[in-house]
Amino acid sequence: MRFLKGLFVSLLMGLITIAIVDAVAFFILDIKPQGYRPDRYFSFSERYGFYPKPGVDDTWYAYRDGSKFPVATNAEGFTDRERELTPTKTRVALIGDSTTAMWEAQPDKRPQVLMEQTLGNVEVINFGMRGFGTDQTLLVLQDKVLGYKPDIVVYTFCVNDIANNADRDGKPWFELDGNALSDVRGVPVQRSDKVSQQGLKRSKLEEISFSTRIARAMYRRFVSKPPPPTLDEHFELRAYRKDYNAEDTERLALTLALITRLKTEAESAGAKFLLVDGYYRPAIGGSRQQQVVGQYGDVFDFDRIGQALTTLAAEQGIEMLSLGKTVSDADIDRFTHRSDAMHFNDAGSEWFSGVLAAKLKDLGWL
Repeated sequence: MRFLKGLFVSLLMGLITIAIVDAVAFFILDIKPQGYRPDRYFSFSERYGFYPKPGVDDTWYAYRDGSKFPVATNAEGFTDRERELTPTKTRVALIGDSTTAMWEAQPDKRPQVLMEQTLGNVEVINFGMRGFGTDQTLLVLQDKVLGYKPDIVVYTFCVNDIANNADRDGKPWFELDGNALSDVRGVPVQRSDKVSQQGLKRSKLEEISFSTRIARAMYRRFVSKPPPPTLDEHFELRAYRKDYNAEDTERLALTLALITRLKTEAESAGAKFLLVDGYYRPAIGGSRQQQVVGQYGDVFDFDRIGQALTTLAAEQGIEMLSLGKTVSDADIDRFTHRSDAMHFNDAGSEWFSGVLAAKLKDLGWL
């Protein structure tokens, strides 16, 4: 009885200690899991599947190490300040997904702020929508962006757009229709009522318990050691494999068609259109690429997507900026968080804003 009593007291004290640690981490140190509660920022939309909530001022928990950034949305749901519909100066519209919105950089280091400071008499509006594919970006361009009468539309392509465009669950989707590259049909029916899964899949306990997340991470690293996802399951790397199957070919063709449609829509409204081939560290090179090849084998063609976009640009008369061809070897790993392959930190956003501004000037558009 004495032993059992001692064991019970020890277990109780251990649980109390864990509860105190979790409470301090959650409420005082503000340590939340990566992508904590996406419903704070996103809600269901019959038009887009999910859409950022307007007028939100909250914290985005970006990485497993506890990094967090303030993110506020305006009345339209964009991560930008309030804007007037009628322009008073040259207006640049940035469109795309999370790599355009750049929540992983501080608010005063996001591209619309830096470019306006650099360019002077130019207005730069960030219409980036976290989690959107090219298809949803096309709808935003039609519904909202062109209403602001931009002089220039800049679309930053992200490699995960290819998988997003193929997804038909909980979002609108398009499909190829006809022989012309820009022939896509759809804006189809919303299939399910779900909010964007910006956070990782977790139990409710893991959402609030720092100790539980640490225990699970240690278990996965030292005990269960789960294998990496297959290339078919990998959101980004699948697009770079050497051997495409019929589904891969169709996914890429649809994405190229949607980009062409973006260009057509922008130019029809009187705006110039620039395609930016986005930033993905393994495709550019460096240590991340070596890790990927070591993990999956020599089954990749990391030039495939860049070449496809370059060919598209040449055939369709699209001006293009390739970030991978602009970054130096020394800076490949400097512009993103160590556990991120594509989202810019402050240094990356500053670099991106600089090369984009220089490109627009070189084209004579500013």
